[in-house]
Amino acid sequence: MRLALPLVALSLALAGPALAQSGGPDAFGYSYAPTAFDFLPIDGVGTPHSLSDDQEATVTLPFAFDYYGNAHTQLTIGNNGGIRFGANQQITYVNTTLPSSSSSYPDLAPLWDDLYPSSAPPDVFSYHDVSGDRFIVSWEEIRHISDRNNTGAFFQVQLFPSGNIEFHWQDLLYATGSGLYDNALSATIGIQDATGGTAAAGNFLLLSHNTAQPGFNGLAVAFSTCVDADNDGAADIACGGTDCDDANPLVSPLLVEACDGLDTDCDPATDENADGDGDGESACSGDCDDTDPLNFSTNPEACDGADNDCNGLADADLDGEVDADVDGTLSCDDCDDADPTR
Repeated sequence: MRLALPLVALSLALAGPALAQSGGPDAFGYSYAPTAFDFLPIDGVGTPHSLSDDQEATVTLPFAFDYYGNAHTQLTIGNNGGIRFGANQQITYVNTTLPSSSSSYPDLAPLWDDLYPSSAPPDVFSYHDVSGDRFIVSWEEIRHISDRNNTGAFFQVQLFPSGNIEFHWQDLLYATGSGLYDNALSATIGIQDATGGTAAAGNFLLLSHNTAQPGFNGLAVAFSTCVDADNDGAADIACGGTDCDDANPLVSPLLVEACDGLDTDCDPATDENADGDGDGESACSGDCDDTDPLNFSTNPEACDGADNDCNGLADADLDGEVDADVDGTLSCDDCDDADPTR
């Protein structure tokens, strides 16, 4: 355990880049882009790692994981917010920018910082999520060394058999603390081939270094060697990405479905041609209410208070199908809608 460093020693003034929407590729071909946020708390289901300060734990992966062209079956988890491939590695508490060549620097840095673990109860876990086909390493309420009397941060790394990597940041605030270390202000975030020794040759992606990133809370980023040929922020589905048409930037899972003749959001469930109520019309072909089969553009208007013909009005009568006298009968069926007795 060490005494807290003074603020100047943290070099917080050396600001690194804020997160762009996407980045890369690096020399090997890794790029990053936002992905669906899916932080899975594993305290209670995962393997707890009761680490002391500046300590690591080695775990065996349930599948061989390819990283910068090398297959790995073990990794070392550090309490200081980093992972290094291989067994019995060390991960220093002194974060730097990337690339960094020391043998104690991490390969994966979701929040590489001087963090302070708790062994009882533990706050570092690993878990093979079989249903999600992923291996998760999670730091859950881990505190900063200089804010160790306060609540901690929540973040995790998810590894997939395809070789894809995801960082998920749920909460990077050390609540009720000094605020000097919140939101990755004193941390490094990114990936590099430290174990393989090729980081300095351009095999790294730096997302942030000693820069406050309040937008990271509730954010997830995926790293992949998949190509994003149309530069829309989503990689080709053919190599494990999520873009169903990587030749068209107007088609991407990051977009909202539109009436354009395309599967704009890459989700068949939101197909613009879908007829949700079975009345023969979709929302894009004129159905103003695709949840009600009595409302579509070629349907005659009825006295029911709804816009049955989709002209924008409930207009079976001039009064607009209202019940002005509150007698339970609409004006189009009420002989005197000003008199509740008639």
